[in-house]
Amino acid sequence: MVATVTSRLRRVYITSAICCGVFGLYGLAHLAPAPIVQLTCTFATIVVVVLWLQADARVRRIQTVHDWGYFAFVAWPVIVPWYAFKTRGRHGWSIAMLIYLAILAPPVLSSVITVMEHLR
Repeated sequence: MVATVTSRLRRVYITSAICCGVFGLYGLAHLAPAPIVQLTCTFATIVVVVLWLQADARVRRIQTVHDWGYFAFVAWPVIVPWYAFKTRGRHGWSIAMLIYLAILAPPVLSSVITVMEHLR
């Protein structure tokens, strides 16, 4: 069961890498991403993180509120480090920072590409 949770965390990193790759391809083509691509790639990693949080809480038998997924989606900047520290102790901070990096990498890359396109 723990292997499933670890593989789901791996899905967070893979999703982030795919979204960065999509934005990178748009940047190489010197095109601004279509709005639906922008929206999907910006929020895909957050959705996968929320799915991981739900699965991990279930495996660790942590009591959660009824709308845990929605709450985690809305308040992810606070929920991710709190949950990682609560479930993993000091080691949780490194996991939280990696998750932050995975979540923020696609939007930051998209912003850099957009700025570069405007400077051209």
